[in-house]
Amino acid sequence: MSGNSTQPSCDDLPTLAIVLKALRQSPERRWSQSDLAHAAGLSRDPVTRLESGRDVSLTTALALIRALGYQVRLEPKGPLRAADMRRLFAHVHAEADE
Repeated sequence: MSGNSTQPSCDDLPTLAIVLKALRQSPERRWSQSDLAHAAGLSRDPVTRLESGRDVSLTTALALIRALGYQVRLEPKGPLRAADMRRLFAHVHAEADE
């Protein structure tokens, strides 16, 4: 870990490509790239691109993550106050009022 922080830095975290490949090849699963692509409803190309370190869309990455039985959860780095929530979702309320 970097510095005095209890949170790992980005440099300490494995890349999405490494994590997805490890999950795909785990002893419980042993999926080929084609198996994962099929489970995600994609062609094999995005799996190959991601595992070789190239970019894929967020939609594609989420489809692959879901196909492996996982989900992504976003959490605030610090305390989230009611005022922050109102500010974040003000546009949703404004659209609903129209």
